Amino acid sequence: MSIVSISFWACQEEITGDTDPSLASKTENVLLATNSIKDQLASKVAKNIAASLGDPMVLDFMKEKANERFDGDFNFLIENTKDESLNVGFDDVNKRSRSFGSIVSGINLSDKRLSDTVDSFLDSIARFHPLLQVFVPEFSEENFRTQGTDYLVAYIPRKIKNGVIPAYDKNGNYHELSSTEIPEIPVIVIKENERVTAIPKGNNASNRILDCPILAGAIFENDYNSYYYTEDVYYSQNLCIGGGGPVDGAPVNPTCDRDSNSGKDRLNRLKFNSMQDFRDVNEWFDGGQEIEVTITFAISNGNISSVKKFWTGSDSDFKDCGLFNCNTQWFYLGNAEIVTWNPTTYGDAMLYVWIEKDPGDPIELSNTFSSSFPGVGGAPGTNFSTTVKQTITDEDDELGEAIVEYCDQTTGDGNEYNSVVGRIRFKVKQ
Repeated sequence: MSIVSISFWACQEEITGDTDPSLASKTENVLLATNSIKDQLASKVAKNIAASLGDPMVLDFMKEKANERFDGDFNFLIENTKDESLNVGFDDVNKRSRSFGSIVSGINLSDKRLSDTVDSFLDSIARFHPLLQVFVPEFSEENFRTQGTDYLVAYIPRKIKNGVIPAYDKNGNYHELSSTEIPEIPVIVIKENERVTAIPKGNNASNRILDCPILAGAIFENDYNSYYYTEDVYYSQNLCIGGGGPVDGAPVNPTCDRDSNSGKDRLNRLKFNSMQDFRDVNEWFDGGQEIEVTITFAISNGNISSVKKFWTGSDSDFKDCGLFNCNTQWFYLGNAEIVTWNPTTYGDAMLYVWIEKDPGDPIELSNTFSSSFPGVGGAPGTNFSTTVKQTITDEDDELGEAIVEYCDQTTGDGNEYNSVVGRIRFKVKQ
């Protein structure tokens, strides 16, 4: 086991052969002119990979890597596959070995003088877009064929404008896909990974604000970052913050479930309120779901603290489909431990805020939260109220929030909470 000191902060347009290339080029240039360096890199990677799709060996390689599902989804990171070699060419006579990195860079390394250009481009990805990945949506994976099938390669911009997902074909033609309608042609997607966290090394970590040890080993490392599964980072962060434990002074006359139980609160299960709520947060290019909850509670010394939990699941984990329709179903949360709740220490209420995670730019989410503390030894009780702020991204989907009260039921499957103006319900038990 290794311990690393880290800091953590908290309408498809029809694709036809008569697309006006001049118009497409103008639209593409407008998109790129206003986008970040991440979009520039992702666009270049999408175009370069698309140009290689005429070779079935390239498709074979990407299918094999995606099917490994290293984080549970049909995807693989560019950073730790760029040095892998594959044989390209349509016959045994013309086959030659190339690194996947050279395909990503769009440069044939038969000319050794270009190797520095490849290295420079890949270094830019490692520095500025470390979680860039190749993703195969499930509808494409089911139809993944290495011969006789045309593909598009799309990239997901940091800001999706007017519902447009840019894409390229193997001839370099630019296409526009809808962000809301599943394309009729198979698509390979270049996008940011949502299940891995890249922790900067050395001086690159100057903006970190919370030092915690990560107990799990890194997936891999490079000169700039150490890569960890996000759920491992969250787990270590919660240990660092401290989830609380049994506290002296339990109530003499228990009146609530938690008065009689010394176990920790546990998150039991979650369910989308409707299939429309599920669809609203599940675009075709998203893959599975990445669910985060932030649980905020007051502390008797006047401070506030929070615990974060993170889960991943495929679409089929959240819905049950019959012959003619689909219905949402309960997603099991593994009885994830929260805290041992003593109201003298943590007050009588906790705030649960649920998010479906997507890459984007940071924004601030605010919620009002109140809690009361009972008096001890004849002293009067105290009331606590504050605005709770947390950082999310502008592409995250807000699933809703709810107040969990100390005297709510915790036996059996626990108490069910329907999030305020939200898309989900969930259960908390002991």
